[in-house]
Amino acid sequence: MQQYIGFHLNAGEYTIPILKVREIVNTPVITRMPQSPDYIEGITNLRGAVIPILNLKKLVRLGDSGDKGGKVIVVASGRMTFGVLVDGITGVINIEETEIEHPESVLRDSREQIEGVARLNDRLVVLLDTKKLIPFEDASLFEDVVLDVQKTDEANKVEVVKKRQTMAGYIRLK
Repeated sequence: MQQYIGFHLNAGEYTIPILKVREIVNTPVITRMPQSPDYIEGITNLRGAVIPILNLKKLVRLGDSGDKGGKVIVVASGRMTFGVLVDGITGVINIEETEIEHPESVLRDSREQIEGVARLNDRLVVLLDTKKLIPFEDASLFEDVVLDVQKTDEANKVEVVKKRQTMAGYIRLK
């Protein structure tokens, strides 16, 4: 039996493994980032760590109702830490392996972010794969460590300072 955190996106219920969840917080102030993919809402400062915040509805192609969600689940997946916007938390869900069906048996065009679908009493719950939430081509966006974000004198402009690992050690980028 595995434990998952259940949450709502629009009318559906989804889960991610509880071991990948660092914490759950109310939606913080989010700073938009220029030239980022549309599913990235921006970044936020969470107790001294700057993390990207993803719009999960856009990422799994549920459409964007304009409602950004009331909670953020902070996920640690490999070397990446990011937050995902969700409508609400349903709680901890225990799921047996036998209750999980592979997405191909339920959906013809299964999305790679979907690990499976579980039947729990009177409802279906979609299990998301945190390792595959970020599109492969965008993974490098999450490898830099953002050190600081400051507003500039120009309207609607921000300056981002990042730390990147190189062969010679860490360097600071603006």
